[in-house]
Amino acid sequence: MIPAAIPWKLRIELIQQIVAKISPDWISLQYSPYSFGSQGLPWRLSQYLASVKGNFRWHIMFHELWIGEEPGYTSIQKVLGVLQRLIVKKMNSRIRPICHTSNGVYRSRLESLGIKSTILPIFSNIPLVNGKMRRKVLLGELKKEHGLDVQDCWIFVIFGGIHAEWSPEPLLSKLVSLMQKAGTKASVFITLGKSGSHSHLLTEALQKYGSNGIYYLQKGEMPARMISEYLQSCDYGITTSPLHLLGKSGSVAALKEHGIPIIVTRINEGDDNPAKAAHYILMDQNFERNFLFAGKYPRVSMLDKSASQLVADLKEFME
Repeated sequence: MIPAAIPWKLRIELIQQIVAKISPDWISLQYSPYSFGSQGLPWRLSQYLASVKGNFRWHIMFHELWIGEEPGYTSIQKVLGVLQRLIVKKMNSRIRPICHTSNGVYRSRLESLGIKSTILPIFSNIPLVNGKMRRKVLLGELKKEHGLDVQDCWIFVIFGGIHAEWSPEPLLSKLVSLMQKAGTKASVFITLGKSGSHSHLLTEALQKYGSNGIYYLQKGEMPARMISEYLQSCDYGITTSPLHLLGKSGSVAALKEHGIPIIVTRINEGDDNPAKAAHYILMDQNFERNFLFAGKYPRVSMLDKSASQLVADLKEFME
């Protein structure tokens, strides 16, 4: 393990020592620009990578690219995005890696720079377990915290960080209407893991709907086994990610691993539609029908698929 706090020169020296010791065929970089600094501008990264000597090839998994492509970014953010784009282009030209990314949008953006990439699905970091928790245990927590004594309710889960661009309001107002139509007495929202600095978006919105049978359980961080048990007790997942970037979300992968239908509220005009597969319920003209008739889906594990895809791509590259 090489500490992030040490200077880059020393990091490269340590990496060079490791390469000399084990003689790897490949070195893989898991790339996200903001992991290198608050502005996402690792200017000298390509220079540092190119300085590592050895009989190996570079591989890059682009988890993030550059900002500024979608609507809503400020002028300053768009300038940052242009600079981040230049860094990606320079890095590719210096080390000539084989590249993967997690979704079609990022693949298209890389192609605009002349960079060929293959989609490598993100797998869940929350394995499905045979948990002891049952729905009645979760409802017992609700009774203890909120005095809610009801079996007939919808349970929603948001796992992981809540994005600043996400708005819960359209979904909540729609759910209140659907509760009345379906005769459902309560809807419960549960957050698991690190919700982040924008969790207030959900908290403030839920407070407005408290008198409409809306309840909130904020569980926070816990062991992966407990997260799996909670997920298995929920009816619906909610993602705060936009439709076209669902493929890069580890929390979406976890929901799919647990067979939970996933509500997608952020849909941009002209988006590619990965949501044609089961699992996804879009906030569109068909939302009411798709929501009311959704059930648990067969679990979708991307772990084996991701591993086999990576091996196949590397073999193709070596031929």
